[in-house]
Amino acid sequence: MLSIVSRRTMASFHADKFQIHCYMDYKQHHCVDEVYQFDSIEKFDFMDYNTMREHDTDYVLLLDEVNSIMWHSLNGMKTASKFRLEFIHKLAQIIDRAYCVIASDADIMAHTLNFIKEITQKPIVLYVNQFQQKLPQLVNIYESQNDFINEIEREMRTVHNLITLGKPVHRTFFCCSDRNGKFEQEIVEPLIKRFGSTHCLKYTCEEGDKLTLNDCNNLWIHKFVFTSPSIVYGIDCN
Repeated sequence: MLSIVSRRTMASFHADKFQIHCYMDYKQHHCVDEVYQFDSIEKFDFMDYNTMREHDTDYVLLLDEVNSIMWHSLNGMKTASKFRLEFIHKLAQIIDRAYCVIASDADIMAHTLNFIKEITQKPIVLYVNQFQQKLPQLVNIYESQNDFINEIEREMRTVHNLITLGKPVHRTFFCCSDRNGKFEQEIVEPLIKRFGSTHCLKYTCEEGDKLTLNDCNNLWIHKFVFTSPSIVYGIDCN
């Protein structure tokens, strides 16, 4: 198996769930049975693969969050900008030589399918999952950031007052953003200052003890939890 993802946190997740190596844990001899972030697929070594082919079957390729992977091939990030053509050429090679390719995402756009069609001759079968989860609660969509912040503050104040009065709290406040930077600066930090760091937990790629996630049902009681996608793999508006 060979897996390509768009984010490093997803690479660690794949390595754990599929019991394969993560490209970040090895300095050389990158090959199959490994997961790569798209920006690092140049590490995949076809020479090593050709050497082992006589003892191994062709690999199954998994492109997880394929829309994000395609976006990485077009964005202005430093690595992608410098080696864009090399990355796309290597991706085309990896796709063509795979026994089977599975590409998945919550939404797969037409331009993603068209791009894949342009770089490979493999037949494409599109499977549309019609499952729709009925959430037990309504989802509020805010057009104003101020309204959104005020709602968060009201919710936090309600829980904070219950904690202060020693009354039971039967819910945990959990807030996740699909971005870290401005959301943290404009929303998270001011709220933490307002309610105190004692009652707040923050998880980003730089902060937060990830080992506590194993016991979050207990450790998050009476806490306000803020996270970036370091512990959840993106936000799907569906």
